[in-house]
Amino acid sequence: MRSLELACIIISLVALAEVCYHLVNPRPDLHAIARRLAYEVEHASGVKVIDIGLEALIIIKDGKLKLVYQGHEIEVPLRRKVLSSADYGPLITIHANATHVWLGQSYELKHGHVEVERRKTPVILYTVLPSIEFKLCKSYYEEYEEDPVRLKISVALGGFSKSWTSEHEYTNINFDIIIKIYISYGSCRWGCSGSVTISFDGSTVSLKAYAKNYKSYITWLGKTYYVGRYGWRTFKLKCRDNKVWLEGYPGSFVFKVDEPSEVRIKVSVESYGGKVIMDLRLEKLWGFIAYEKWSEAKRLDLNLKPSGLVGSLELKDASKVAFNIRPERLVIGGEAVTEFTYEDGWWVATIPSSEGSGKAYFEVELKEAKGEVVDYHYEYEVHVKRGILALIVPSSYDTTLVFEARELNPLRVYAYNATYLVYEYDIPKEGVTKIILKP
Repeated sequence: MRSLELACIIISLVALAEVCYHLVNPRPDLHAIARRLAYEVEHASGVKVIDIGLEALIIIKDGKLKLVYQGHEIEVPLRRKVLSSADYGPLITIHANATHVWLGQSYELKHGHVEVERRKTPVILYTVLPSIEFKLCKSYYEEYEEDPVRLKISVALGGFSKSWTSEHEYTNINFDIIIKIYISYGSCRWGCSGSVTISFDGSTVSLKAYAKNYKSYITWLGKTYYVGRYGWRTFKLKCRDNKVWLEGYPGSFVFKVDEPSEVRIKVSVESYGGKVIMDLRLEKLWGFIAYEKWSEAKRLDLNLKPSGLVGSLELKDASKVAFNIRPERLVIGGEAVTEFTYEDGWWVATIPSSEGSGKAYFEVELKEAKGEVVDYHYEYEVHVKRGILALIVPSSYDTTLVFEARELNPLRVYAYNATYLVYEYDIPKEGVTKIILKP
């Protein structure tokens, strides 16, 4: 009894070793696998699926079975009528009826003989990538100083005003202004008024002076101060980085700047009974001038994806971006930009944040290539113009592109999705390309 158990164990080990050899041996015995498949083909009935453990091409044609694997070909004769057919491992499907046997595809009996159903060609989509260029606009700042200015008004009766506007637009300003006011005895008695107003990007600050009943006053930031009777009075207005104050008096005012703007100064005087002199000296005004500069246009690298054509670009320190073709949208830091203005042949968008990168999405029109079955592979013909041809093909096939009897190498290959790849080819001129897919 024990010897029988031992014999069974030995037989099991031998059988397991033989199976493992064919399944996991890194150098499989192709002759043994081909002979085994030939035996299964010759004795098949109905439908049978054989796992050969290899991604090999199996062809039966002209009374022979051919196994093709990694450049090696093994042929074995068959003693049965076969239909020319093929299948691709590791799972090989064998169909058989009373007269014929075939691989991997369905047949049906018509008028007493076997006919093969036409194999469907895999779907191939293609497009010629547009040449999309972009450029970036960055803001730069340059310090500039205005020439000194004097605004002097002398009024006996009535009113008068003078104004000055800076030559440049600034993002921030600094200035030193000296204001001298002379009020005569008559004006101090009967009344007069004057003001200095400074405006910058919609923000306005004023120093007002008036006199009546032999008393003179100024108003600064909503508060009134007594400054004496008639005669000369001197005041100093200063500004640093948009912050303005009146020397010797409390409080300050800050210009709020949204965009580069001019500086405007206006001096006004009105007298009701005597002479008034308002003498303003702008000793110095300086600040930073902002200007924009566009970069040179660059070609945008594009990837073909199910969401369309996608291009990534660096946007650090840029305030605007422009494209020669209008994007569907621009995504920066999770925020989508869909508004573009057309300016001198470019579609311009304002960058909403200081994120360092973004993605531009463009619409794309995909066309389907028409193909046919040729022996044991598929062939397609596509008429294209000069440019970068992008093919979307199933990832389970080897792809070859022929143009004018010459095989072209792809510029690059990348994933379209989980089951398709994108092949990009540089087509030198308009013509017809042949695309060949092999399992």
